[in-house]
Amino acid sequence: MKRIRRTLVAGLSIGALCLCTAPCMAADTDTIDTVSSDGSTIIMQSGQTYDSDDPGTSASWQSGDDVVITNDDKIVNTDENGESVDGSEE
Repeated sequence: MKRIRRTLVAGLSIGALCLCTAPCMAADTDTIDTVSSDGSTIIMQSGQTYDSDDPGTSASWQSGDDVVITNDDKIVNTDENGESVDGSEE
C-alpha cells in the first residue's frame, strides 16, 4: 500500500510540475517602460508596443513593472498581483 501511495504521489507531482511549467516556457519577460495616460498603449523596455484590450486595468500599471507576455500576447503584470490584459502587438 505504501508503494502504491508513493507512486501515485510521485506521478501527481510530476504531472503538476509539467502543467505548471509549460505555460512559463511559452512566454517572455519584459519590463514596462511607459503606459499611455488612458492605458490603451503599453511600451516595453525592449521596444515592443502593445495595444491593451482593457485600458481600465492597464492604466494603473507603472513604469518599471515586470510583466510576462505569453505567445498569444496576454500581458501579465507580476508586480500588480498578476493582473492581466490581452494585447495586440503594434
